[in-house]
Amino acid sequence: MKVSEFARQNSVSKMTVYRMVKKGLLPHRILPTGTIVILDDALIKPEHTAVYCRVSSTNEKGALDLQVERAVSFCNARGWGVDQLVIEYGLGTDDKRLALGKLLGDERVTRLVVERRDRLALPGFNYISILAEAEIVVINELAGSEDAS
Repeated sequence: MKVSEFARQNSVSKMTVYRMVKKGLLPHRILPTGTIVILDDALIKPEHTAVYCRVSSTNEKGALDLQVERAVSFCNARGWGVDQLVIEYGLGTDDKRLALGKLLGDERVTRLVVERRDRLALPGFNYISILAEAEIVVINELAGSEDAS
């Protein structure tokens, strides 16, 4: 079926379907005309939004509380229910953060919200965003682009 019909039947935008096709999440075929056809056995998994908040040490509890509050408010303002809240203490360069590892491996997660790129990872953010099954939403990048328009 065409992208527009699939989007309508699954109550998502066409852009979401295109993103899912690009990430290889939907079985599809591209016709010689360039039209993308979603195969009939394709299913969209239900939305599952996870918020990930991190600070370097337990001394930054106040900053962590503000980060959580801003991230949850951001999701609520967009009508996204927060299905999972993951809080972690650790350095952004530490590649052994257990909570983040579990979150990235959780197949239920379709959207991962972080306040800033460095909350997810200092080096390696781009690799994580390429390999992650979930859409990664960075709040301060969206806020900056909304202010510019």
